[in-house]
Amino acid sequence: MIARQQSESEITQLVESFLDSIPKGRGIAIEGHGMFSVEQLRDEVRRETPAGKEIKITVLRYNRYKRLRKRRRVREGAVAASQDG
Repeated sequence: MIARQQSESEITQLVESFLDSIPKGRGIAIEGHGMFSVEQLRDEVRRETPAGKEIKITVLRYNRYKRLRKRRRVREGAVAASQDG
């Protein structure tokens, strides 16, 4: 199966959702880049700095992981259901 490439707007939406999920007053440390507030991270992503690119890559990898886990659970459920019948 060929993976569908995500559009830039989809990637931006995923990253924004991630940044929105960070509690107020909290930040994120990115190894080799330092500590960032949510607003600083938004700016880093917008300017495509190394730290901003790292956030994008991390969010995309996590999103891919979540999709794969979901597919696996669906397949495992289908297998279990077929064995019950």
